Amino acid sequence: MTSFSVKKPFTVFVAVIAILVFGVMSYTRMTPDLMPNMDYPYAVIVTTYPGAAPEEVEAVVTKPLEQSMATLNARAAQAVREVENVHACTDVTGFALLGHSFEMAQGSDVTITLHVDGIDLIPAALEFARMGVLPAGMYRNRTFAEPGVDAGDTETAVQDLLYDPQTSGGLLMAVAPEDADALLAELKDVVPSAQRIGEVGEYRGGKRILLR
Repeated sequence: MTSFSVKKPFTVFVAVIAILVFGVMSYTRMTPDLMPNMDYPYAVIVTTYPGAAPEEVEAVVTKPLEQSMATLNARAAQAVREVENVHACTDVTGFALLGHSFEMAQGSDVTITLHVDGIDLIPAALEFARMGVLPAGMYRNRTFAEPGVDAGDTETAVQDLLYDPQTSGGLLMAVAPEDADALLAELKDVVPSAQRIGEVGEYRGGKRILLR
């Protein structure tokens, strides 16, 4: 490069000038934006609640939803870390309670019996389910997991909620029976809702999830 510059000084001079000219042109045409316009994501939930006053909608729909969405699983996860015999744990999100339960049962080759009356459902959500106000993801989850679920005589609307995809769901834990009561007592002090909803048993064929 040095010998070329010595032998071709004019060529090098023209190249340097061209680079400077193009650099100045590019700089003057730039539109630097230190604070670009950003469209922040947001969610809009539209529901129908015939005959309800605004105060009632806020009390039975808005506030429970806000509390559920704003509750993180950090404190519950910390409580789980202090228990020795935790066999499995997953957050209940897009696949819903039944979808995640079904995957856990398949992966561990077991049967999971869920006691429906022990599951804490938001009353307004159950009311909407009975009216047929359901997300499309619920139907996809039902298609995925229903072949492995024995629903027994569980109400259809309750089944729909158990297939309902969650954006900010809780934790589904499988712990040793001797540790379950102590963990449940500890969780009740740190999370809004904690229940012992079933038990895991040996798989003997047939459906892996039993609703009772």
